Amino acid sequence: PRKVKTGKTGFTRGFGASVLFEKHRIENRRSRTFMLSGISLVFCGLTVVYCFIMKDPIGIFALNVYMLTIGVGSGRWAKELVLPYVYLIPEKSWKKLFCILREQVPSLVAESIVCFLPMYFILKLNITEVFAMVIARISFGFLFIGINLILQRFTGSSDKKFIVITVYFLLIAVFSAPSIAAAVIMNMYLPFYMEFTYLAMAVVNVPVSLIILLCCRNILEYADYNNK
Repeated sequence: PRKVKTGKTGFTRGFGASVLFEKHRIENRRSRTFMLSGISLVFCGLTVVYCFIMKDPIGIFALNVYMLTIGVGSGRWAKELVLPYVYLIPEKSWKKLFCILREQVPSLVAESIVCFLPMYFILKLNITEVFAMVIARISFGFLFIGINLILQRFTGSSDKKFIVITVYFLLIAVFSAPSIAAAVIMNMYLPFYMEFTYLAMAVVNVPVSLIILLCCRNILEYADYNNK
């Protein structure tokens, strides 16, 4: 409590489902010392360390995306899905889901930029390649959000953590396969232009993520709780 910055209290914006986004925005402002959360700063710090140790842009990108599988599920949007308050708002399910997910987008964009921008200076990469890596990481973030929604849809409040984690990484393997295949094919034809390889992953990830979100748009219709 001593570290919470109160300042202005209450809501001055937001009505209906949009109050969920305003709630998350205020909670982030009060809990963060910097623009990014603690786990995001850890990811960015590890990426810089990898730049000095590995000096391999592809390997660093892969490790960063792997860390994203953990970080994307720790946002406030994921915690909101298991709380009862979202079900009490008399709005459409898809609208509430959209307002919840809005909180993750600015954090994901800022985190991706801060993570990969040091590679431009440390590894002397082309700025277009760094930009493509940022776009690809953001697309993977959207994909992992969709996978978390699928997991929530089918596992609900299950307390079998091993099964949930196993299913989570199986879903990641399945839904990431098309983008990885696109990157491999692009790299075969344009091996000296890595920015096209990263952009190929983004081009595939975005429509896959949209399809997942479309299929999960009614996830907030009914609450699923295990009171045992």
